[in-house]
Amino acid sequence: MSPFAAPLGLLGLLAVPVVFLLHRLRRRLRERRVAGLFLFAPDTLSVGAGRTVSPLLRTASLWLEVAAAVALGCALALPSGDVARRAPHVVVVLDDSASMSAVAEGRAAAERGRDAVRARLDGLPRDATVTLVLTGTPPVLLVGPRAARADVGDALARWRPTRGAHDPAAALALAAELAEPGAGVWFVTDADAVDVPPRVEVLAVGRALDGAAIAGARRFRDGDVETVLLDVVAYARGPFATSVSVRVGRGDRWDEVARRAIVVSPDRPTTLTLAVPASDLDVRVALDDDPLALDGDVVLLPEPPRTVPFALAAAPATVARLGLDRLDRALDGVVASDEASAALVIADHEAPVARGVTRVVIAPAGDERDDWLGPFLLDRAHPLAAGLTLDGVVWTAGRGPLRGRGIVFAGEQALLAEETSPVGTVVRVNLDAARASVPAAADWPILWSNVVERVRTVLPGPAAVNLKLGETLAYRATPGDGDLGGWRLVAPSGASESLGDGPWWTAEPTEVGVHRLVAPRGELALFSVAFVDARESDLRDRGEGVRPSLAGGAIAVDAPVAYAGAGAWVRGLALAVLALAVADVWVLRRRPSRQGGNPA
Repeated sequence: MSPFAAPLGLLGLLAVPVVFLLHRLRRRLRERRVAGLFLFAPDTLSVGAGRTVSPLLRTASLWLEVAAAVALGCALALPSGDVARRAPHVVVVLDDSASMSAVAEGRAAAERGRDAVRARLDGLPRDATVTLVLTGTPPVLLVGPRAARADVGDALARWRPTRGAHDPAAALALAAELAEPGAGVWFVTDADAVDVPPRVEVLAVGRALDGAAIAGARRFRDGDVETVLLDVVAYARGPFATSVSVRVGRGDRWDEVARRAIVVSPDRPTTLTLAVPASDLDVRVALDDDPLALDGDVVLLPEPPRTVPFALAAAPATVARLGLDRLDRALDGVVASDEASAALVIADHEAPVARGVTRVVIAPAGDERDDWLGPFLLDRAHPLAAGLTLDGVVWTAGRGPLRGRGIVFAGEQALLAEETSPVGTVVRVNLDAARASVPAAADWPILWSNVVERVRTVLPGPAAVNLKLGETLAYRATPGDGDLGGWRLVAPSGASESLGDGPWWTAEPTEVGVHRLVAPRGELALFSVAFVDARESDLRDRGEGVRPSLAGGAIAVDAPVAYAGAGAWVRGLALAVLALAVADVWVLRRRPSRQGGNPA
């Protein structure tokens, strides 16, 4: 690359031939006063005044002026001081998906990616700047923008990719904005066939691997025995052999209570049932020799009791026709209570709903009745409609509007609706209990099971303690939780997130492991987050290699080396021009005149 940032400045060197030309033109004679012209020879008097072409005299003045012209031309062509000090800027995008944590031959893909980035950065000048971008939605700046190269090492060492599958396009677009125009971007990933923009150079550090993952894990207690139910899926090119271990404990102490060797068929879940002694401690289930530890290690916390107390506020005849007096025997985790302490109140009339209570009102809307025979229109997105079909059901309902969000419809007539408010929830069932056949249908207990589960999610305490990455953590304050301000969610890494004021908290955990909900009075609850993502667990399509950018963009490494110290050169040449000009004037003034002259 040319060391001259402004090549047109070299036109200043045209002053060199101009200096030679001027020196070939004889100078105008000096004026000298004499007593009379007759004292000079006749041939001397014939020499005219002005400039004439004469042989070039190699004088000190000539060389000083030539040197000054050369120095001036070079000074104009060299870059300015600002450009000369400009360091190369490197933008690196790191794939933050969990598959980058997969281990092959004792090293994770993320570790190989760190080594590749460090090796490339070591080839850059010391004053190079770096920006590290993590993929995600939204992307995250790990370092930079334009951080010193020395600050990158610690950040790379802290990088632990654990995200679920996501599109890297947002991170690559951000990197393109941060990079210099025409310069390339490095994308460190474990897939060599990834689709990227033309200016992106792919550094693939993955390996094609066979493995397995825990797709689901639950624990159920029955007296002195606890059952662990597992779904294991193999992502392999053939049957995959592994072992499942079950340990009980907490913190740093875990005791193994069960182990089973299994062979899992590819891409099909295998269900395992393991019996272990009942315990109030945590249960940890792990797969041996799995290349991706994140998806083969799950901690199951004890499920806190989530009993739903309910009260009946309907006429005895209505309760009997609808079979509501058997509700606590038909459903688990339901207990009869008085209306003052109930979380679920079943009534046949409207009344104000108490705070935190769900009130189910079973009554026809209006005075006119219609007998509806399906098919019925159901809002499948609503939890109360889960599993309902209503096939062959005769639904006798009132003819009139039903307040709330409609869930079940017969034509335009709403038969089931839900109305929520900051105080509580009202579920309205437009049903004439004396004439309808709904209570005899198989969908009737399913509907009440959905209602109970809906109530259970808003009970005080945690809605669920065993979650999957991507699910929402929820907690409702209990009367004994104390101050509702300053609550924090502490992640397994120790990072703390403020949750603000209650009484209802939600959060989106981004780390796998056990999280702690902490209030000013102490720890309130634990939440276990498991990694379940088939797209990240499947490592069969991973690869390695370097794929150059299609646009030919590259990090400009040689430019700063060629321009290093250019500002000092410019200043030195400028001083040289000044010194040469002063020297030329001094030489001309000291040179004795060899020619006479006459007055003008």
